[in-house]
Amino acid sequence: MTTSAQKLVDGSLVTGPITETSSLGVVVYKEFFTEKSTPLANSITLESLVNKYEKDEVRAKYLRDARLKLANSHYKGEVENFSALRLSSGMSQTELARKIESSQPHIARIENGTNDPSTDLVARLALAIGVEEQRVFSAIRQTRKTRGNVE
Repeated sequence: MTTSAQKLVDGSLVTGPITETSSLGVVVYKEFFTEKSTPLANSITLESLVNKYEKDEVRAKYLRDARLKLANSHYKGEVENFSALRLSSGMSQTELARKIESSQPHIARIENGTNDPSTDLVARLALAIGVEEQRVFSAIRQTRKTRGNVE
């Protein structure tokens, strides 16, 4: 396990691993653990499970239908945001990212309103989702207004 610490030696703060006891003064430290916890035996990640189901034609249809129902129930009566637009297309963040040659975290940042995509990316998103570019642009603007603290 990797640890890093801060030492206070004669009034000076030194950051780094603690490997010995100092005779110069009192050592104050805080450990920082960088390793992830070990997964349970015989378990898989949610992402792996969804990817597996996306490859099965029947289960993939159920997932698309579930996303559409989620979009219709969760965002009903609201001005369309980007999450609703993606869900109404039946795509996961990962699937959309794959189609536009991006990453799932990038799609998540757009949906959280913390990323303002370029016009080229808006065009690629529209093509992948199957809607007009203006609709994607409006949905992203709405998302940034409501989630990204943008006026």
